[in-house]
Amino acid sequence: MTTLEADFQSRGVGIDKAREAVAFYTKEYQRQSALMQTGFTTKARLQEAEHALSEARSQLAAAEAEAPKRIAFTAGFGGTLAMDREMEAICAREVRRFEALGAVVEEAHPELGDLNEAFLVLRSQHFVVDREKILLEHRDKLKPDIIWQTERGLKETTSRLAWAEHERRRFFISMRDLFKRYDVLITPGAATPAFDVMLRAPESIGGKKLDNYMGGSLINAFATLAGCPAVAVPCGFDQYGRPIGLHIVAPPRQDARALQVAALFEKMSGLDKLLPIAPRPGSVPPAESA
Repeated sequence: MTTLEADFQSRGVGIDKAREAVAFYTKEYQRQSALMQTGFTTKARLQEAEHALSEARSQLAAAEAEAPKRIAFTAGFGGTLAMDREMEAICAREVRRFEALGAVVEEAHPELGDLNEAFLVLRSQHFVVDREKILLEHRDKLKPDIIWQTERGLKETTSRLAWAEHERRRFFISMRDLFKRYDVLITPGAATPAFDVMLRAPESIGGKKLDNYMGGSLINAFATLAGCPAVAVPCGFDQYGRPIGLHIVAPPRQDARALQVAALFEKMSGLDKLLPIAPRPGSVPPAESA
């Protein structure tokens, strides 16, 4: 038995027990699905079985997980991206929990280059597909952000689209090279904690003024552009009680690795025991100054 297996068994999440639970709830879910087809069970019971199976799989992923040996961490890709300073500090502290499992945690990241511009170019094409007809016929019913994205997409040339795809390829290679040295790349789960619900987007993050409403999105979008699986996991709260999370990114087609590393962190932090968190009143925190 490995030290990691013993640790999980001491928490009541033994590997054999977890495997038995997955097998049991798989059969139960299949049974409830068959009964649902004939009308001999309720949707609530089917959903209950589905939830139990999902929980069992999560426990198994945690029990079978091997601790990552090398972790790359970056908050703002070397200052390239706007980042809330307190969130950056919390995430940089919490990712160090993996060191207790013997992992090496180092500051490292791929070069973003012009990826943000490529992201906007490629994203705008989805708006052309989904919104061009609506824009022509019902412009007055669309919010400014949708109009901006769709019109931007209509103005792009085939050469610009080709350039954006080449830029995405360059970044994919950069990420591939990073994963030759590290098991996962971890970043904050967002550029800023939750902001005023009445705002379309914050005007600034970490004292940096945003150029548009998507200005804080690349901290998540980079994983999608590189074809990498990613999962967000809670890691703490800021001074105003707003939840903070880590964004765990694994190499392409290695979804299980991302899920297992997330499950390991969840068990170490214990934050999953606080769920669900009931909404509570509070005031809107002031924006960070430059």
